Amino acid sequence: MFPSVMLAIPLVVIFNGIGLVNTYPGLIFADAAICLPFATTILRPFFRSVPKELSEAARIDGCSAFNAFRLIILPLSVPAVLTVAIFTFLAAWGDLLMALSLITDEAMRPVTSGLFKYMGNNISQWNMVMGFATLEMLPPLILFVIAQKYMVAGLSEGAIKG
Repeated sequence: MFPSVMLAIPLVVIFNGIGLVNTYPGLIFADAAICLPFATTILRPFFRSVPKELSEAARIDGCSAFNAFRLIILPLSVPAVLTVAIFTFLAAWGDLLMALSLITDEAMRPVTSGLFKYMGNNISQWNMVMGFATLEMLPPLILFVIAQKYMVAGLSEGAIKG
């Protein structure tokens, strides 16, 4: 629940010690560590609102706890899980700080950090910046258009308790 600015230096020190600097798993773990509290905060109330009777009925019918979750609870929570997945993807996609801190190899840097190649102290190539920003915006836009109906359902799920 800390801002990523506070976590950048400790994560770089820890990841350097275990050899995760300049690796994709290191960047994935860092983004997951930053996004996990948000996902937990959003999903916990939703899963608590699912009636326990559904999993109890599945257990009586012979399902294990894992199968009851996988076959009954998880399909009911698809809108909430997709909503959290989309917001987490957007947070990880726009996370410039961890990309610049953990990846020093220019060839391994994510697409979102490439925007700063065209910006300098004294001069900026604004035509290149705008073109690159447009290309950089396309994957989140496509994802949002595809999953929009699930996001609306996931955000309004649990708003009214009946």
